[in-house]
Amino acid sequence: MPGFNYAIDPATGDYTLDEHGQYVLDETARTPIVLALLEERGQWWGDPSQGSDISATLRGQPPADVEAALVAAAELALAPLLAAGRIVSLAVTVVAVEPVTIRVEAVDGGSRKPITVTVTPLG
Repeated sequence: MPGFNYAIDPATGDYTLDEHGQYVLDETARTPIVLALLEERGQWWGDPSQGSDISATLRGQPPADVEAALVAAAELALAPLLAAGRIVSLAVTVVAVEPVTIRVEAVDGGSRKPITVTVTPLG
């Protein structure tokens, strides 16, 4: 599964540039992980079935166990990457509830490199 993505800054959602103004390449599934968590399900033009239900989880009446609901929403958003073999292991933890901050630890399916990314999807 060789290939690359352009790196995205999980804090801003912007593509990352190097010191020469060139896009930084990422040879792992880090970028798809970030996009899956930052994009709300149904809002991405590329595939409306992709994205996360994180913001939907927090609308209206809060769930009884907010952290468990956030982990479940993040795991659901990342499930297509697991199913496609882009990542081969996944651990999701909630670092903070306010603002929502999620840490993902995974292993890339192609390079077998570890991926650790912290995302604030609603920030």
